[in-house]
Amino acid sequence: MRAVRLHGQGVDTLVVEEVDTPRPASREALVEVRAAAITRNELEWPQDRLPAIPSYELAGVVDGEPVYALTPFDRDGVAAEFAAVPEELLVGKPRTLDDVQSAAVPLPALSAWQGLFDHGALAEGQRVLITGAAGGVGHFATHVQPLRHDGGLWGCDCAEHAGVHLFEDFSIVENVDADGLPVPVGEAGARLLVTNLFNHTQPLIRFELGDMVTVDPQPCRCGRVLLRLRELEGRSEDVIRLGGVTVHPVQFAPLSSDPDVREFQVVQEGERLRIRLALRAGANGAATRLRAALAERLHEAGVAHPAIDIEVVERLDRPPGGKLALVVADRSPRGRASDRAAHEPGARAQRERAAG
Repeated sequence: MRAVRLHGQGVDTLVVEEVDTPRPASREALVEVRAAAITRNELEWPQDRLPAIPSYELAGVVDGEPVYALTPFDRDGVAAEFAAVPEELLVGKPRTLDDVQSAAVPLPALSAWQGLFDHGALAEGQRVLITGAAGGVGHFATHVQPLRHDGGLWGCDCAEHAGVHLFEDFSIVENVDADGLPVPVGEAGARLLVTNLFNHTQPLIRFELGDMVTVDPQPCRCGRVLLRLRELEGRSEDVIRLGGVTVHPVQFAPLSSDPDVREFQVVQEGERLRIRLALRAGANGAATRLRAALAERLHEAGVAHPAIDIEVVERLDRPPGGKLALVVADRSPRGRASDRAAHEPGARAQRERAAG
């Protein structure tokens, strides 16, 4: 059979040659290769076993059935007329893609999945902002993320990094207040209602997300005319109200960015905050330092007299679902009393001063 073989470094060392057709081992299939994809820098990999056949992604046919696969890296690749591939790695080729498109899917799609879920540990209810959605891996990330999480694909960043552009051709996104009424452009809402326009298998109609956002009325300098979310202030269930001031999770950045903090949890108890800290070994004096830093941050946000208690623990116990709530707002009567104070005269002005 004919195969492309690498004899050195770089594309100039590729040669089409006649080689033996591989003999499938037990539980392997002989694939008639229709298309093979190559990965960046791949021609620099097999320097210890030249000459070598490159490409480890393929689309082809086995016994008349179209298949595609990402093949093992411990052997020659698949830039040949035939390739022996473990049967467990072969799956049916997507019916809506041709051979070339299918061969280009496995590695970037797997990289996107591993980046989001295996290494990034993206959990149920969390959001991810994909800033490189046009890249080889990024464009897959925009599609695999909605497969696992609520709401689906409804926006992305741009080169100006000035907010999130809404995909108005994919979804209808409504910014509403706590009563479900539309919020004027330029004002912060309490949650989003998302209706997707592309999922015919499981459509979502006015699916509620707890994101608190503001829609910017001004056009973005990138030139896109899609509506833009200027501020993503957190999720409504993570918002705490202290002394008539709305405290968003971003105010706890001194905890999340400190190298001595392994993990933390903010628990509201009326007008007080209990900060539960799991610290790294040797973090002497960290609790006192973090309490002072957080008090200063809250004071700058408009909380006149922040009341903060620090509780150092070995570890933070997680619920059966496994997701740790970083912020636990007080929804008891004493917590609701603080919530009502946030709507009293003068509270809005205080928040606006804190926002600058």
